[in-house]
Amino acid sequence: MRPIRNRRRERRLLLSAERDAGPSGFAAHAQRRLELGDVMYGDRWAGEGIGRLLEEMLEEAADLGGWACLALAALEADPPPAARRSDVVASVAYAIRDGARAHARIEAALAALADAEEER
Repeated sequence: MRPIRNRRRERRLLLSAERDAGPSGFAAHAQRRLELGDVMYGDRWAGEGIGRLLEEMLEEAADLGGWACLALAALEADPPPAARRSDVVASVAYAIRDGARAHARIEAALAALADAEEER
């Protein structure tokens, strides 16, 4: 059975996550990314399977950490005033931790999925 997107549920999940994290435009940005994916790839995602989609999420979580390290290197090369620099460093450090937390949770989801497959 092919999965079907539930846009109402997507919106609810994204808005809930943004409420928990604080207003940032996250929900609207994620919805725009979903819409762009529709235009570029159609429903190809539906044939990927949960394991492949989780693996893609794992890559994106790791990318968050990698891009954050690169952003900090760029910040050192072109620093703003000291007070603003500390705000940027603190925000990027939080993003790295959030990426690591997401990575750990996605790994746990993959392990649970593997366990379920073994039980079949």
